[in-house]
Amino acid sequence: MKLLGAVPNISEGKDEKLIKKIIDMANEYEKMWVISYKMDEYYNRTLLTVIGKPECVMNYLFKMTEICINEIDMKNHSGAHPAIGSVDVIPIIPITEITNDEAQKMALDISEKISSKFNIPIFSYENSTDISNKKHINYIRKDGFESLKWRMKTGKLASDFGPNEPNENAGGCIIGVRSYLITLDFYINSKNRWLAEQIKRELLVEIPGSIFIDKKSDNNFILTLNAKVSDISLLDIYYTSRKVIEHFDCEIEKINIPTPLTSSILIDSFKKIADNNIEGNLQTIEEFILSKLS
Repeated sequence: MKLLGAVPNISEGKDEKLIKKIIDMANEYEKMWVISYKMDEYYNRTLLTVIGKPECVMNYLFKMTEICINEIDMKNHSGAHPAIGSVDVIPIIPITEITNDEAQKMALDISEKISSKFNIPIFSYENSTDISNKKHINYIRKDGFESLKWRMKTGKLASDFGPNEPNENAGGCIIGVRSYLITLDFYINSKNRWLAEQIKRELLVEIPGSIFIDKKSDNNFILTLNAKVSDISLLDIYYTSRKVIEHFDCEIEKINIPTPLTSSILIDSFKKIADNNIEGNLQTIEEFILSKLS
């Protein structure tokens, strides 16, 4: 069975009614599910993890974008996250039985459809662009919605689809094919912001990924780490993060997994533990079942 994943970032982390409306909309599509979501008031964004039949996922993402463009005005948006649009980014992720070329075509098709229907600029990133700077989402997001118009007007950032200026209310959107992201929340036993920033800085040197800092209810800090499975293993993320956090005389109170992990990530970690000295049937039960479904 072909399965496609997507992890859209919506620039709204406070309006529970709107997010529920978007999540419930998934019930309209056969063989497509929102398997997790994370609302964040501090960054004022919500991350959805969507998986299902490719055509269902694509139709859902289009309708989701329409709702967000109508409901989220970036001129009134505020949050620590430097979002450039009502729907900030739509990563397209092949899960099973989908080639990179097939995923690329889906990303191009939805980019064209969204840009022409809603008159917003679309920026291709990661595997969907050959421009080195635009492979990195932080370059496209730099300084957020507030500077997007100036950057496009001065030629520092050009759209790949749609107009070469942001939509007045919805801004722009980043769309591209990328590998699956491992996302982990490390809860540390420190209320010291400076210390949390030092840990973040060191982790950025050690781990190829992005890191966000947040506070929990008791004012201790949380470090959210995102890294591509193509760049680093789950095992290396854990041991490297623990080493850095303990180097600053802090402890990990717990680890939260906000986005479900694929079974292949866990198999890869087991291979790492066994120094790749492992053979036999490395296909998981889930993968076997999916391969038998039409």
